[in-house]
Amino acid sequence: MDTSSLIKVAQSGPDDVGALDRALAAAGIPHRKITGILGKTEGNGCVNDYTRGFATAALRHYLQQFMEMTAVDAVPIIMSGGCEGVISPHLTVFFDVDVPTDRKFNRMRPSMARVLGLETRSAKEG
Repeated sequence: MDTSSLIKVAQSGPDDVGALDRALAAAGIPHRKITGILGKTEGNGCVNDYTRGFATAALRHYLQQFMEMTAVDAVPIIMSGGCEGVISPHLTVFFDVDVPTDRKFNRMRPSMARVLGLETRSAKEG
């Protein structure tokens, strides 16, 4: 049975995947087991914060070295800008872990999904 786990790694810049690469290798986590990435960049968090897109592109490029493009597209990457105060740039990477378990016990686990074809309308449209 799969269960979910996570690792958190620091980043020196939006395109820094070095610590992520080392952490995955040290823990023996296959890239195909990654189920999502949540990160914080040092940008200002406003509309002109390009570090979020830069970080997302760098992560997608990194994952493409190890996974098929369709698999990379299935990994949600959510980046937030604005590291003021005590917050520092980092990545939190979620992944599945194979855990042998007794089938009579079911456990809840965090899950992520994409909603396709979701239509949004303004209040004026009703």
